[in-house]
Amino acid sequence: MTREEAIKYGIEWLKDEYLDAKDRAFIKIALEVLEQEPKWIPVSERLPDIHNYCMKYLVTDCHRHIHTSLFTESNGKSRWSRSDVIAWMPLPKPYKVERIENEK
Repeated sequence: MTREEAIKYGIEWLKDEYLDAKDRAFIKIALEVLEQEPKWIPVSERLPDIHNYCMKYLVTDCHRHIHTSLFTESNGKSRWSRSDVIAWMPLPKPYKVERIENEK
């Protein structure tokens, strides 16, 4: 089952009038997670949407290795800092250390 199929199935499942509140809440949370999960975007499908700027992305090369790469766009021309990028996705948010209440 693909992620898109799981989302579609979850949406249909929510229409079941016999679901209890706990199951309905679980399905809604699962759908939120599925919809927010990063997805590889083939460069043949589209490029990042930036203008006159430079951003770093997570990329896959033609050998199926994962790297970071800069994408720049200036004067209508765009390019990656690597020449073999076949798919990309935004970088995840950096890890944030949560402080413990007793910690000073």
